Amino acid sequence: MTKATKRHVCVTCKRKRIELKMHQFRQHWQCLDCINKAGPDPGVAAEAAQVHQLKVLNLYAGIGGNRKFWKGCHVTAIEHNASIANAYSKLYPEDTVIIGDAHKYLLKNYHKFDIIWSSPPCQSHTRMNYWSPKEKKRYIDLSLYAEIILLRNFFKGKWTVENVNPYYESLIAPDKQIGRHLFWSNVPISDIHVEQIEGFINLDGQDDKQKIMDWLGIHIEQNLYSTGKNYLQVFRNCVHPDIGLSIFQDLLNGRIPR
Repeated sequence: MTKATKRHVCVTCKRKRIELKMHQFRQHWQCLDCINKAGPDPGVAAEAAQVHQLKVLNLYAGIGGNRKFWKGCHVTAIEHNASIANAYSKLYPEDTVIIGDAHKYLLKNYHKFDIIWSSPPCQSHTRMNYWSPKEKKRYIDLSLYAEIILLRNFFKGKWTVENVNPYYESLIAPDKQIGRHLFWSNVPISDIHVEQIEGFINLDGQDDKQKIMDWLGIHIEQNLYSTGKNYLQVFRNCVHPDIGLSIFQDLLNGRIPR
């Protein structure tokens, strides 16, 4: 049976539609007409949410720059740093926040979610490694590519993996570049431009902290440290909320190639 003849019941309007006019949310289907009527907000309509609330996994969550504008879903966030996880919880009190190893959590739990966003640590991949002294050179962290391979081959939902533009040629070609970010995904990613703060990499001090907080629209007065002694790194690690929203909508509305 082809997509043109196979039919599914829409959880919102309860009508049967051919698969080409439907969107699958892991356990249920919703017709494109109902999705369009819901407006630009991500997620399914209220009646559909009662049947199945969209489950989103946010790995290496940090303070949740990417997550700021997500709606219509329940988010499980994994962050290994307890202080940063606590700050995330205050920003997004309705999310489930787990302090732990995101890489291990993904392997054991990927099948429980509809959408997965992963932003593995970028320190071993960034072009800043060109300027590190000889005694501080390191191998790249291959968990980035391990997660892409796992999701491409075994995950049935929508997913994206984000990292920085690396100092080497990517071992797996990215599906999209947006500014300094590379994205791998199983749905098409839209173009979006967000102007970056001048001198972004060299931001330092309280004045710059206020500048980057205003840029992100995320304000945390406590100084947080992810790696090293620079308390602005936790903000620099963020995907800008506007980019996070654009890609989240792509994940909601994009069709997985068959």
